[in-house]
Amino acid sequence: MAVKKWVKYGLKTVAWIAGLLATIWVGLAIYISLNEKQLIDKLSSVVNEYVKGETAIEGLSISLFTTFPSLSMTLSNVHIKDSLYASHHKELLSAKTIHLSVNIAGLLTGESPVGKITISGGDINIITDTAGISNDYLLRNRNNHADGELSNNAPGKKEYPDLPVLLLKNVQVSFQHALRNKLYQAYINRLHCSFHQRGHKLLMALNANLLVNHLAFNTHNGSFLQNKTLKGRFDLAYDRGKKELLAEKIKLYLQDHPFFFNGRFHLDQLSPDYNLSIETQNIDSRKLVSLLAENLQEKTKKYSFKKGIDVKADISGKTEYKFIPLVRLRATVKNNDLETPFGVFENCAFNGTFSNEMDSDKPRSDQNAVIDISSFSAKWENIPLVSQSLRFTDLQSPLLEGDLKTDLQLTSLNALTSSSTFNFEQGDARVDILFKCPLGGPNGITADIKGDVLIRDAAIRYLPRNVLLSQCQGALRFKDNDLFVDKFNARVGKTFLQMNGQGKNFLSMLNLSPEKLVLNWKIYSDHARLEDFKAFLVKSPGTTRSGSATRWQDISSRIDRLFREGDVYVKMETPTMSYKTFTATDVQAGIVMKPSTIAVDQMSFKHAGGSVSLSGKMDNGLQSNTVSLETAMRDIDIPVLFSSFANFGQDALTKDNLKGRLSADIRFSAAITNEAELIKDKSKGTIAFLLEDGELNNFEPLQRIAEKAFKKQDFSAVRFADLRNVLELNGSTFIINNMEIRSTALHLFVEGVYDLNKGTDMSIRFPMRNLLKSQAKMDITNEGKQKAGIALRIRAKTGDDGKLKISWDPFGKSKSNKENRADSAAVEEKP
Repeated sequence: MAVKKWVKYGLKTVAWIAGLLATIWVGLAIYISLNEKQLIDKLSSVVNEYVKGETAIEGLSISLFTTFPSLSMTLSNVHIKDSLYASHHKELLSAKTIHLSVNIAGLLTGESPVGKITISGGDINIITDTAGISNDYLLRNRNNHADGELSNNAPGKKEYPDLPVLLLKNVQVSFQHALRNKLYQAYINRLHCSFHQRGHKLLMALNANLLVNHLAFNTHNGSFLQNKTLKGRFDLAYDRGKKELLAEKIKLYLQDHPFFFNGRFHLDQLSPDYNLSIETQNIDSRKLVSLLAENLQEKTKKYSFKKGIDVKADISGKTEYKFIPLVRLRATVKNNDLETPFGVFENCAFNGTFSNEMDSDKPRSDQNAVIDISSFSAKWENIPLVSQSLRFTDLQSPLLEGDLKTDLQLTSLNALTSSSTFNFEQGDARVDILFKCPLGGPNGITADIKGDVLIRDAAIRYLPRNVLLSQCQGALRFKDNDLFVDKFNARVGKTFLQMNGQGKNFLSMLNLSPEKLVLNWKIYSDHARLEDFKAFLVKSPGTTRSGSATRWQDISSRIDRLFREGDVYVKMETPTMSYKTFTATDVQAGIVMKPSTIAVDQMSFKHAGGSVSLSGKMDNGLQSNTVSLETAMRDIDIPVLFSSFANFGQDALTKDNLKGRLSADIRFSAAITNEAELIKDKSKGTIAFLLEDGELNNFEPLQRIAEKAFKKQDFSAVRFADLRNVLELNGSTFIINNMEIRSTALHLFVEGVYDLNKGTDMSIRFPMRNLLKSQAKMDITNEGKQKAGIALRIRAKTGDDGKLKISWDPFGKSKSNKENRADSAAVEEKP
């Protein structure tokens, strides 16, 4: 019975309430229906007091079910035009419907009769034009009473009246400041905002679902969050006493990814400062970049991570015109792959920070921005990289500086650089450097490197000459823009080399004009075997790089140009140098290696008991190489000399026939093959010689002369006085000018030709006294020199059978032959 009684009373209460609402609704409907035009005019006049424009409301009605259980008044097709409409042609407000929900409690207590405002299907435009005229006064406090405070605290009135709930649905909201190039625009699918008073604080609870069209702080730089969705439930608090808007632990979804916001905005015009912190975890870097303005996207879109990263941004500044806030970003990357224009950095890990204020005394800008990366590690092109500190500065013309450590296999550099100069066939290197290098843009700064590159157990092929340097060990040191090579050991064939080198202004010249860079090289070998370097006789094939052009291949191409077009100065020293049967000691040489020329500058060595100095050059050709030499020989032991040079390619006069000491000044030009074989037909030159303490032993032509004319004399061992002459060389022919020979066998005068291919044609003139008595005891010193007197002339000529023929030559036919050969040689030399 008791339950039925309570149900009965409950139903009666509901009926009374429903009846009351119906009565009120009917009464309001009748009242509005009878006074619609007057009410619209009154609402329009009230709005016009704020707007300073004109208001048009098409209709006014009462709605029960739209905002049930609250009653509401519906305004349809509302259009509000401010005073700037004539210039920008955009209405301050246009709405298909505006629902004003009746606050019954407010009606009963005398407070605000509006409990909720719902605006559906329209536009809201706050605009400042290029002349600075604006309708943003609607957002300011009226009559200098901030925050809705009453102009007088009348008895019974709240200090802070309740504010109605605001609901926007399908509304485009735009804040445009043409004078300051700012545009904030969003399409609000739904935004619900309710207000609560708590002392001096106004608490706002919001539920937002909107599409951000533009968030442009400077329209010239593009818009943040362009056409990006924003959703979330969050609370804001406004402290009227401190005039601060607070945002704490707000979670918003941008493009369906969660972001966390904390902020403080001081709205006092005397100190309008703010602080904002934004944080997110595990966000796709491409999605993060898409939230930025176009100018920032352009700078960062070339860099992306395969997996998500954690990012935090701290922004602080003032809401003053042209004030640039301080921006600091922090990112943490672990076990990620970073894609860049320089390739992919695999398994990347680091802590990174960004700030637009590196120097607090300079304006905040791209030029004053800095990115710091610490504890960096990654694998790039199969090369492990480690850095404790990296810094990017001046993001308009970026400059990168920091430290770098790595241990790498040299073979991994081949595909990376595509060098046409070096190919690494084995070995590894340890890199430990400090560096500074521009990443593009006209910053006027050249690369700078300090530190060491240690090379171990390497095999490096020098491609232009196809020379393999094996067992390479040594260090490349960079200091003060110079390159130093310290104790770089290598093996070429059987020759071990120890090299030291220097390139002054190496990095600057490598960037500007690598072909003008000069490398100074010092080479030492305990035994240099010249046959190991025959590859230098072959002309460089002019190889080119393969593969697409990257930053590293560009550097490689500059190094290629250095070795292809630049000069390398080599100082060489070795106690022993050999080639086949030739051996020299105490060798010192200055060598200049040009693109197609190897020049020798003041080379000196000891050979055959004497000394030799020479200078000259070799120009590379396709099939042969032209050589020019100037040589000074002093006190050379002749048998050793002939033995070292294999009797100079002839067998008529050998090391077994000669003794003595030779000094000579030689001017010589010739051609040699790529196998270091002399092309005899291309040989030309002069040999001005002095033969001292000379002996001629068992020389067949002289013995044949003895058999013809001096049968009783022994010409098997003949000593000579000092012998001087100038020989002319043309191809395979030696032209012997008139030469006096005083010996213990004969006193004679010789001239003619000796051809390595065709044999001898010599004119021999000797005094008659040679026939009268033996010359074995002849005084061959200068004090014993005698006049020639009456002389006989004979001819020593190689016959068609290859044998030497001795005949009388009263008419000097061999001499005439020599002159003809000399004339023909002179004609051949003319251009």
